[in-house]
Amino acid sequence: MTKIIKKYTPNKKVDYFVDLFVGGGSISDCLCKDYDNVVINDKDESLINLYNYIKSNPLEVSVKYFEQERENVSFEDVKTFRKRLFEDKTLTHEKRAFLYYSCVYCGYSGKPYASPTKDKYSQYKRRDIKKDLTLCKNTLSKCDIKCCDYNEIKFKNSFYYCDPPYAKVGDNTYYGNKGELHKGFDHNEFFEYVTELAKDNYIMISYEDSRYIRELYKDW
Repeated sequence: MTKIIKKYTPNKKVDYFVDLFVGGGSISDCLCKDYDNVVINDKDESLINLYNYIKSNPLEVSVKYFEQERENVSFEDVKTFRKRLFEDKTLTHEKRAFLYYSCVYCGYSGKPYASPTKDKYSQYKRRDIKKDLTLCKNTLSKCDIKCCDYNEIKFKNSFYYCDPPYAKVGDNTYYGNKGELHKGFDHNEFFEYVTELAKDNYIMISYEDSRYIRELYKDW
């Protein structure tokens, strides 16, 4: 998808590239080299903690800590990590970063809050942590990292890439266990925000192909 998305990015000079719902960061990784100023944002505090930890610490320190922690992680341990991320308020920044990293690579399809599977756990135990963190740090070195509501980020003459939560989360539980994540996302409010934003910026949005979304954005 990154090749398709890259083809439609504006070819004019902008002040900022903004990845409004950065998630796994594949779009920022693909596009950040094309822009002088990059802003990434996500409301997931554990994700942003991971990014801040990787960016702010020497690579060798992060790699050594992650590798040492992984040595003693059993599959049963991983099954508790999701709950700890949500509930344990005493976790250090580095411990939270490691738990989140582990959840990403043990969860189905790289979804950090998905239930871990034994085959993903086996792959996780073999992952090249240094390669993972090196790639991530290289991208993050160019980024201003934020953790706030999307509507708090307002620039002009910028390019916004937006990959919001998809609208259909009932029977299709895209987010979390039984779809409990992002159920409160207001798609009409987001529509109003990006419509206003589009007066002074370039906007690209990735959404699911549904009748509701097509009707909402019919004038775009």
